[in-house]
Amino acid sequence: MALTITGLQKSFNGGRTLYGGFSARLKAGEFVSLVGPSGSGKSTLLRLLAGLDRPSQGRIESGPGVRLGLVFQEPRLLPWLNTEENILLGAELLHQRVVGTTLGKTLQLVRLEPTVLALFPHQLSGGMKMRVSLARTLIMAPEILLLDEPFAALDETTRHLLQEEVSRIFEAQPRLTVLVTHSLSEALFLSDRILLLDSNGQLRGETSVDLPRPRSADMRVQIEFIEQLMNLQRSIRDV
Repeated sequence: MALTITGLQKSFNGGRTLYGGFSARLKAGEFVSLVGPSGSGKSTLLRLLAGLDRPSQGRIESGPGVRLGLVFQEPRLLPWLNTEENILLGAELLHQRVVGTTLGKTLQLVRLEPTVLALFPHQLSGGMKMRVSLARTLIMAPEILLLDEPFAALDETTRHLLQEEVSRIFEAQPRLTVLVTHSLSEALFLSDRILLLDSNGQLRGETSVDLPRPRSADMRVQIEFIEQLMNLQRSIRDV
């Protein structure tokens, strides 16, 4: 499932306008990252893609009835629900029936043990909470997955580990995935393509990532990764 963005603009009270007629095609089965300075409208763009906000001008088009899944910056788990109830919450709100085998497969996909199902959010680590948040979205089988800086609040070790898990999940179940991140290394590790936004959210360039899949932890220290990261850093400075 693809997304087509045509002539996008978003205006705000006070006169600021983002995106300046942004147009792009996000292809089915690719992993795309949005990078740019703070305030460039990356998270707002993700909300527009998710249909949680409306553009002032332009169009965002996908197939009819497309299923979108959004993972937020914070896990947003309800503290009075246990892990199983939090995972099933989104599906229940959309009146989707989830059978036990689907729950079990989703737990395996995000590498959560069944023993965590009875635990409440205060009993989970930060990394486990993000796995639960990801499971809550994946169990609804979205055709397009939107990730809004889901690892920003985590320590570096946990962040790297979850990057590797998201890469593994993407490779196991390819779908259009769009990530907002401030980390160039994260964007490079996960993506097939990186879109560079300037301070007004206008598209100033894109980088195709020429790294093989599957991607593993040791890739970060390989010369090919370091060279592409340096090139990406130069591209950002020129934006």
